[in-house]
Amino acid sequence: DLEGSSVTPPLSRDGRRASPRGSGAAGATLATSAKKGDAAAKGKKAKPAASASVPSLRAKLRPVVQRPVASPRLISSVNPEQWASTGVVFRTIYATSPLPAFAPRTVTVKTLCNGTHVMRDLTDETTAGDIARELHTRLMLPPWRVVSLSHWGHPLDRDKRLGECGLRTDSALEATIRFADPDRTVPLSRVRIVSPHIVTRHVTVGPAMLVRDLKEEIEAFHKRGAYTWYGPDGTAKRAEGATLLCCVTKALDAKNLTSSMARGEQFVLLGLGGDKKDKWRCARAESGHPAQLGFDDAVKLELPPKLQTLTYNGQVLQDDAPLSAYQVLHDDAIVLTFDNPAIRAVDDPRKKKGAAAGAKPKKKGG
Repeated sequence: DLEGSSVTPPLSRDGRRASPRGSGAAGATLATSAKKGDAAAKGKKAKPAASASVPSLRAKLRPVVQRPVASPRLISSVNPEQWASTGVVFRTIYATSPLPAFAPRTVTVKTLCNGTHVMRDLTDETTAGDIARELHTRLMLPPWRVVSLSHWGHPLDRDKRLGECGLRTDSALEATIRFADPDRTVPLSRVRIVSPHIVTRHVTVGPAMLVRDLKEEIEAFHKRGAYTWYGPDGTAKRAEGATLLCCVTKALDAKNLTSSMARGEQFVLLGLGGDKKDKWRCARAESGHPAQLGFDDAVKLELPPKLQTLTYNGQVLQDDAPLSAYQVLHDDAIVLTFDNPAIRAVDDPRKKKGAAAGAKPKKKGG
């Protein structure tokens, strides 16, 4: 009989205190307390025995907060360490950051109607004005068209370097081409030669250059001129050669190894091509893409000064007058007209007359 004794009953298999049979109030009390202990154990989770492992477990279960780091890409959007004022534009944040600033080596300039242009091989001293002038040169714009650059809606100062503007390599710029009064203080050093028969090109001139000398420069350029084309990635392709004008229209001929061509199209002669060196290896004057023509498909352009007519603002330029007498502006257009040999080779009336004279009369009655 365990009633009223201090002996602890043994444990059962499930961990409960066993109460002997026939025990009175003591057995009922032990059973009731065991049930209450089981109910409390079900409501609470068991705590780990080692308290030192609790912080490490909580650290593993805690969600990781992605805080921005001090990188040039993220410092433009948030500034957690108070390196610069978050109320200013991100270009100022870049400039005031203690991180080293590297000037871009390549930028992309997007235009609304003139495509996308990539500027490569930039230096630390390159300014936004240099990029605007290079785009003005590539597009061959007149002096009354001005290029304005912006980055994420913020206009760029033309006198600031690209690193000071907060630009990095492969940054995208937006170019706006607008009308403005031409800057007449820029000295005359280059003009655009515009013609309905050939592609527009720049020619280096001076204020004291005579019109006769300009015609000689045009003649020398088409005998062996330097051309530059830019690819989609900004790489420049340069070539020198004479000017060819196509006098026929043909499709691509894989048998004769000749490219497609259109009448009046301009090519740049680079050398001889074909297996037997019986073709002209050329480049298209507009795009620089390679092409191959037959000897009878095109003619060389020869422009002696006496066959050239130059006009500026509707006024014919006299050979003995300097360009300054006509108040020609820098990058202004001078119109060149001449007798196109590609059209004359087909529409020459003397050839038609000779062909008619040498033709045999048709027999009557079959």
